[in-house]
Amino acid sequence: MTRMTPSLTISYQIDSSDRLVQVNEGWSEFARGNDGEQVMPELVLGEPLWKFISDHTVSDIYRRLVLIARQGRRSSFRYRCDAPRYKRTFQMEISATEQGHVKFRSALLSEEERAAVPLLMPRTRPSNTYVRICSWCHVVAWPGETWKPLETATERVVDVDEADPPELTHGICETCAQSMLELLANQSFPKD
Repeated sequence: MTRMTPSLTISYQIDSSDRLVQVNEGWSEFARGNDGEQVMPELVLGEPLWKFISDHTVSDIYRRLVLIARQGRRSSFRYRCDAPRYKRTFQMEISATEQGHVKFRSALLSEEERAAVPLLMPRTRPSNTYVRICSWCHVVAWPGETWKPLETATERVVDVDEADPPELTHGICETCAQSMLELLANQSFPKD
C-alpha cells in the first residue's frame, strides 16, 4: 500500500448516458496505490458509472446528485476513503461541464497513518460473510447489529475465522443518509 500525495485529486466524468468517459492521473494513482487494478482506466472507460455502485440507496443518492448537476447546480460533501494503514478524508464536488458531462472531483483533505485495520486488508479468497460499511463515514454494521466506528468494529475480526475474514459491502448509515437527504433537499430548487 503506497501513501497518497497530499495534493491528490481524483476526477472523472460521465457523459449523458452515465458512462465513464474521462479519468485523470489521480484516478490511476489511487487505483495503483490501493490494489485497484480492476478499476484502471482501460477497464472502466465506456462503462456505466452505476456498474460500480452496488447499494441501491447509495446509487439513488448519486443519481439524484447527477440530476442536480445536470440542472446546473453544484454539490459538495466530505467522505472517508480509508486504506488499511491510513484514515483519509476527501471532499467531493459534483458539477456539470461545458461539454454536457457531469464531473466528479475528489480532493484529499487529510490522511492519518494508523495501525492496519484488518477489515480493510485485501482478501486472498472470497468470503461467505459480509459486513456493511458506510460509503461516507466508514462506520460498520455487522449483521443484526448497529453501526459502529470502523476501528471498533475491527475488533470483531478476531472473533471470525482468520482464514475466512468477512468481505465489506458498501452502503450508507442512517446519519449520513439523513445528511445527504438534507443536502439534496437544499439543492433541489433553484437558488435566488
